[in-house]
Parts: sequence; structure tokens; C-alpha cells
Amino acid sequence: MIYLIPEGWGIARPMDVYEVLSSVHNCFSQYFREQINNNPVIVINAGNIGHPVCYKSYAIIFLDVLDRFWCRYVYQFAHEYCHYQIRRDVIQPMRWFEESICELSSLFFLLRVDELWATEPPYPNWMNYHDEFTSYALNEAKTYEEFNTDFSSENSDVLNYLKSYEYDRPKNMYVARKFLPIFEAHPFLWQAVPFLADLTEGLAFAESMKEWALAAPPICWEGISEIAHVFNVDI
Repeated sequence: MIYLIPEGWGIARPMDVYEVLSSVHNCFSQYFREQINNNPVIVINAGNIGHPVCYKSYAIIFLDVLDRFWCRYVYQFAHEYCHYQIRRDVIQPMRWFEESICELSSLFFLLRVDELWATEPPYPNWMNYHDEFTSYALNEAKTYEEFNTDFSSENSDVLNYLKSYEYDRPKNMYVARKFLPIFEAHPFLWQAVPFLADLTEGLAFAESMKEWALAAPPICWEGISEIAHVFNVDI
């Protein structure tokens, strides 16, 4: 359940902001199924914070957006709501992976909200807006930096860099772009995302991927194997 603090959204009506965020939640529910975190979450305008963020232990999400830029609401909320689905903090060496999954969430659910509004928009006169979500996703997906994703060895300089700094957005987006066709082919792979909270310290990346697969529902195993192959890892 979403509790929207009504102040701070510029010229956007709070009831409209709520409808946009509810569209994202409804799409999440479709794919996370029984793994969805339906605990109440408070959504507040970021204001002076200056960036979106999820404080999952306090059940608060801040969004840094004003007025009627519905695509930006969806993009930011899908990212932070993905964090919220992971009920505990992910271990530091795998937080770059979490961030990449949450960047993927922004892209994936922009496309799903497009599909939803094409037939069931919050208001009939919003139906023509739906294809803006896909356009926004395609534009954001251009902000990436290519790198060697062969993480079969723990000696990878890029892997070790990401373990220490998870917020390299161009690299996060590059990983998200690689994950998108896998999640499109295996959409219920989202049910595995909450189980990133179960990863334990002290494992090599390949072993963490195996641990994630074992923790996740069986419907996710094939998709997780394909994700591992992005990094030249067999599980």
C-alpha cells in the first residue's frame, strides 16, 4: 500500500501522482506474484535531498521529481520500489548487482506501464500518453558505458571496482541492458529479486550467483542461469 505525502509535487495533483505510482505497483504485483512486498510504504518528495532514495528499514521512498513528468515518476519509483522488494540490505560485494537490477526495473516497468495504459489508463484521457513511457525508457537506456563483463575470475578489475562502488550508473545501465531481454523472456524472474537479501558474505561472485539460484523459486532457475552466462559464469 502506498501512502503519498501530498506536498511538494509542483503543479501535479497528489491524486494523479498516486495513480501513476499505483500503476507501477500493479505491474510489480503481476510479476513478483507472492513475493511482492505489500507492506505500506510512504512516498515523499525529495526536496532538499536532491535525489531519489529508498530507506527500506523506515518504509520510506523519496522521489526527486515535480509537476506532471509521469515518465520520470515511473522511472524513479520503479527503481526505488525494486529496492523496497529486497527486505534486508544486500551484502556490499553484491550491491552493484542490486543497483543494476533496480536500473533494469526502471526500464522493464516503464514498458509494462506503457502496455497497461494502452488499455487501462487511470483516466481515459491519459490513454494517448502511454507510448511516452517506452520512448523515455529507450532514451534512458542510451546512458551506458560498455565494459568487459567476464567475471569468471575474482581478479577482474571491473568486478572489484563495482564491489567497492555500486553507484556507477553508466555501468549499472550497461548491465541492465544485458538483463532486459532475459527478463522479457523469463518475466517471473522478478520473483527471485527479493532473495538477494539472503546472500552471505565471503563468497566469490560465481558462488553468490549459485547461492541466489538455490534461494530463489524454481521458476527462476533457468533465467538466473542465463544471467550468470552474461558474466561467463556457470551455475
